[in-house]
Amino acid sequence: MCIRDSIKTTNNLQGSFRWWADPLTADTITIASGSQVYLSNTVVVDSVIFDVDCQDPTLLSGGTLSVATGTVDGDYVSLTNTVATGGATFNASNSTVTGTVTGWNIQSVPDYNLYWVGGYGDWTDPDHWAFTSGGAGNGCVYPGENDNAIFDANSFTASSKNVRVYTQTVHCKNMIWKNQTVMPVFEGNHQVRVHGDVAVVSPMKWSQYGELWIDGSIEIVTGALFEHSGWMRFVGTGTGNTIDINHNIRSHVQFNGTGEWELESNFTMQPGSDRNIYFQKGTFKTNGFDLNVSRRAYGHYNEGAIVDISNSNVTCEHYWYFTNTNTTVIADNSTIEMNPYHGMNLHFFGGTHTWNDVVFNHDINGNYTINIEDGGSTYG
Repeated sequence: MCIRDSIKTTNNLQGSFRWWADPLTADTITIASGSQVYLSNTVVVDSVIFDVDCQDPTLLSGGTLSVATGTVDGDYVSLTNTVATGGATFNASNSTVTGTVTGWNIQSVPDYNLYWVGGYGDWTDPDHWAFTSGGAGNGCVYPGENDNAIFDANSFTASSKNVRVYTQTVHCKNMIWKNQTVMPVFEGNHQVRVHGDVAVVSPMKWSQYGELWIDGSIEIVTGALFEHSGWMRFVGTGTGNTIDINHNIRSHVQFNGTGEWELESNFTMQPGSDRNIYFQKGTFKTNGFDLNVSRRAYGHYNEGAIVDISNSNVTCEHYWYFTNTNTTVIADNSTIEMNPYHGMNLHFFGGTHTWNDVVFNHDINGNYTINIEDGGSTYG
């Protein structure tokens, strides 16, 4: 057994301090910011001091921490598969839990409304996120999957207006752009993961080209410039989601969540852009609006997608592929026009589905081949 009067962890030892072997008894343990404390047995102490700030949280993992009396207060602590016991009160605020944690009173990291401030900067810089519109940067947190990211009239100036995503995947609950007085720019090459809705209700330029993953709805007003070119993936599980983009889409689009999405305006992929749409899971409804596919539409997956194009006009430049019987197609009163882009061949693979009108149009730019493999399709 190891006996100490006091033990202090620091983040000078490459950010970690580990106890793996015998149980430990000590008077006081001070755990500093950035420490990674791994317990393999029981640590019995008179008191524990967490000297941790929000910019550099600490990890407490495994084993048992035993304190007989008083209160142990931890702030910005990540607790993983650990036990607190002995009679003292253990409190962890602004903290996270992984695995089985017992004996601690947990106050989780709260959900925030975070407002961008200070103009040009990186998404992951907490100095650019305030708790109020136009307030001071908080210096500790930037949006996570439960936090709303809000960009408003107090976020930018005419000479400083770029939000950058170049270092890592970023998350938020809802992303809201509103009340802009300048034309801010959202740019970057890393994934943006929106666990709720995207609402761009005032002018801005979206030139981010990393992937965009959306659980919920998306709205882009006509005054914005939506130039996103990475994959756009709809991945949520909820119903009642809407798509209202009002711009030519320059990205591949995939429906890969089990939720439901319905158009609120025409959905048009940039003509000639060699971009595809993939109906893999969930329910997609055109709601009577046009669906214009720039190159290929795929509905051949085995995961039960529902594609409802009833009462809509649909165009496709090259390849329509719906051959799997596990995909449900609703095409009442719809028209699909296969329009070859600059002489490209046309392929219509309708599977065993029922289609209404399918039209193959002529291309004045040259000859092309029409390939129809309906697999037992019915029409009209």
